[in-house]
Formats: sequence, C-alpha cells, structure tokens
Amino acid sequence: MHDGFDRTGWDLKRVWVEVWNGMVFISLAREAPEPVADRLAGADFSGYDLGGLKIAWERDYVLEANWKLAWEGGLECYHCGINHPELCRVVPIDDYGDQLNAREVAEYDYIPDRPNLPGVERRRGGRALRREGNPTTGSTALQWHLGAFEMFAGVDAVYVAGFRPLGPTTSAIRALTLVHEDAAEGVDYTQAAFHITQVTREEDNALVELVQRGIRSSAFEPGPFNERLEAANRVFTQVYRDVMRA
Repeated sequence: MHDGFDRTGWDLKRVWVEVWNGMVFISLAREAPEPVADRLAGADFSGYDLGGLKIAWERDYVLEANWKLAWEGGLECYHCGINHPELCRVVPIDDYGDQLNAREVAEYDYIPDRPNLPGVERRRGGRALRREGNPTTGSTALQWHLGAFEMFAGVDAVYVAGFRPLGPTTSAIRALTLVHEDAAEGVDYTQAAFHITQVTREEDNALVELVQRGIRSSAFEPGPFNERLEAANRVFTQVYRDVMRA
C-alpha cells in the first residue's frame, strides 16, 4: 500500500482453534465458543494414546444431499442388511442397530466400551493405541450431533469423520483412519484392511443421495421413527430443533 497507510483494522480474520484428543477443531464464530473439551467432557478417551497419530487412509467426498441426511445415515444400521453386502459378509449386523442408540436426548452419543462385533477381522500385531490399564474390551464410540463429528477408537486404529454443509442440498464428508505414528504399512496395517470402511462409506453416500431425491418429491411425507432402531436419529432431530429454536 501507499506510504502512510494505516494498517490498523485490516488484519486477517481470526479463528478459534482447539486440540482435543489429537483432533484440531476450528471455529469461525466471532466470539470465543465454548471449549470442545467442556462440551464433550463426558466423552473420555484418556485410555487411548491419541496424541501421536498419522493418517493411514483418507477420503474426501462431496454428496448431493443435505448434511443432516448424510449425518443421519450413520445413526442407524437397520439398512445394513440390504445395502452393505460386503460388510454383512464379515459382520453379523442383526443387533448392530442398538449398539449406538442414544438412551437420552443429549448433544452427543458416547459409548465407552462398545462391544466388538463377532466376525470383524482385527489387524494383528498393529501398534497399540490403547493404554495399559484401559479396561475396555471393545471400542470407544462418539457421535457428536452438534459438531457433526464422529470418532471410533479401537485397539490399533481410530476412525474419524467430519460432515460439513456446502449448500442446502450439498455436503462434504472427510473420513480418516488414523494409526500410531510409528506404525509401518505392510507390518502394522495394510490398505486392504480399510477396504470395508471405504466401500461402506461409499454405499452410504449413494443411499443418502437417494434420500435427498426422495424428499424433493411432491409425494414425500415425513414418517415416524422406529423407537428401537432409530433412537439416535430421533435424538439428533430433537437436539437440532432445540438449537434452532434457541
């Protein structure tokens, strides 16, 4: 700029940044938001070493669907038997729908010891993320409705996904599988181990795009939730409505 230009007030826009269990959260709010650590105070991942991780698998998707539809697609699994054939070949999903169902209206659903489903192949010999003394025998699961963020921590890997609206009928999903920073590909894990994760995510993406097309139909009418298999969907809808009313 010209000599004598006053730079005051022309700073770059500021953002709020917080690291929570190795994940970096950014807020564009004008005022400081409530810390993620406070909002998710009941979601305890201290039994895992999540400070030193690296990306072993990552995908970015753009969906022709509203973000709420994309988020709801992963809150139930009664659709799995018909729509995820590869998943069903290794996982008996008959009771899977109940495993992540929220029992009360809260902004996140958290299960500290989610039972491992029989049939799931574990990556043997991988660098462990679970700390000594961690009493969990399964995995630890979090689905944060208000953050549209989910994290599933297992013995030697963590799956995370963030959902972001791009427009009224378009959304983005960033999905990652994280492993120990010292884990070696071909020794501690292989890309083939993430095949089911990728296929299942892509099948879900196609499903929610069909749902988006369906709700635009003049014949569409909202229906009731299945109280047993769609409890988490009902909770998310209630949480969203409460926030919008406020």
